[in-house]
Amino acid sequence: PRGTLRSEGLAGVSPLQGQPPTGNRPWSCDDVPMSPGTLQSPDEAALPHRRRNALLLAGGLVLHGGMIQLAVALGTVTIVAVTGREGVLGVGPAVYLLSGALAVAPAGRLSDSVGRITVIRGGYVLGVIGPAVTAAGCATEWAPLAFAGLALCGAAHAIVLLSRTAAAEMFPPARRARALSVVLFGVV
Repeated sequence: PRGTLRSEGLAGVSPLQGQPPTGNRPWSCDDVPMSPGTLQSPDEAALPHRRRNALLLAGGLVLHGGMIQLAVALGTVTIVAVTGREGVLGVGPAVYLLSGALAVAPAGRLSDSVGRITVIRGGYVLGVIGPAVTAAGCATEWAPLAFAGLALCGAAHAIVLLSRTAAAEMFPPARRARALSVVLFGVV
């Protein structure tokens, strides 16, 4: 749509005008001229879609927050059940959180080169694969597989949380703070 024209692949070139934006900054939706034949700018015309996207993003992050609570709570029980040792009680959540911390920096750098949406989609894919691997580790009672599944879940968690910044990019500067507050409310 014309109102969401933040170009990731054409840095510095306006898709509508073919001209670079003024100054030395990436092209954004603020550089789009008024739409022909309307009294609204593309930003104002796209506002309902952006509002819907922000609410969907907040709703997704609400569900994501529930997954985090379950992963930390059940990670301890899962590892004890698979290994049979109570001494490793905190290792499951530690693997989950450490893998998330290790995954977020490379994911951020990758999003600069291939785009944020591609990386976030990859995070969701990891979020589907991780529990399946953990379940396979539990079914076979093989601890390394269960740990690998928890690590994939932790990486997915950190990568999906990068989507919070998408709200800031969807809205013009005058509406950014409100959009971010809606999305961050979903995280809490």
